[in-house]
Formats: sequence, structure tokens, C-alpha cells
Amino acid sequence: MTSRTLYKPGETSSPEYASWHGMKSRCLNPTDKSFAGYGGRGITVCARWVASYLNFLSDMGRKPSPTHTVDRIDNNGPYAPNNCRWACPVQQGNNRQTNHPIVIEGISLTVAEWARVVGIRRGTIAARLHKGMNEVDAVMRPLKKKYRVRWKRRPGQIVANQYGRKIA
Repeated sequence: MTSRTLYKPGETSSPEYASWHGMKSRCLNPTDKSFAGYGGRGITVCARWVASYLNFLSDMGRKPSPTHTVDRIDNNGPYAPNNCRWACPVQQGNNRQTNHPIVIEGISLTVAEWARVVGIRRGTIAARLHKGMNEVDAVMRPLKKKYRVRWKRRPGQIVANQYGRKIA
């Protein structure tokens, strides 16, 4: 197979190529600084993508914006078309292996996502959990009056009461 079958002219300087190359290096190159967290723990790249950048580009398409990166939907799964997407930094942060998911009334969100929903700083929720408070109370208990955050609702922003129910 020649390089002609793998790349288009000028593509090796594209952001998608950089993502493809970095993904392969993390998973397949033991000397890569990130190998331990990827290839070293069994994360693989599907054979179709290892074989050709054009296959990767065909399956994933172009990045929606410069801030988007390749994200595995299942963090323990492979880099493959059915397990990957272009994700923005917020999506990437919410899909980290170290996140603490909290389920309240059947809704599973990370600490950071619950903080945005209920209007409490994520550090407050984390501190409450660290002190031994149960998850529902850590998220839903209102702040003491002097610690309440004053904020203005933005158009389309989800606002919840102290029990996590949406309010208009």
C-alpha cells in the first residue's frame, strides 16, 4: 500500500489528521507519553482506522470546530466508528474516567453537570460528598443564605428548584 492510498495532498497538516495520528500513537506506540492510559490499559484502534487516515476521515467527518476532539463514548471501548464522536471540551470533561456520576430520580449526571443544573458550585458539592453527606443531599440541599450565588438566568438555561425539578 502506498502513501497515495492513505492520504490526500495537504491532509497531513489538517487538524483531523493530527487527531488520527495522536489517537494511533497513544494506543499503539509504547514510547508515547500517554500510552499507559490508552494502549497500556487495552484501548485499541479498529483495523480500518489503523490502515488508513481516509477511512478515519470518511467515518468521522471533519471537526465541527477547532475545539472539538475525538472522544470515545465508552471510555473502556476501542477507537472505532460506533464508539467515537467529535466532542467539545465540556462533553470531554463529562466523559472522563475519573468523574463521579450521581443518579437522582433516574437522572445520571456528573458533579459538574449537577452543579450547573442546580446553581451550586461544583466544589461545594464535592466538599459535601467528601464530608460524608449522601449524594441527594449534597446536590439538592440549598446553600445557607450568606453563600447563595447571585446569577441571572440566561435564555434557554435550565433552572431547577432545591429538588432538581425544572422550573420555568
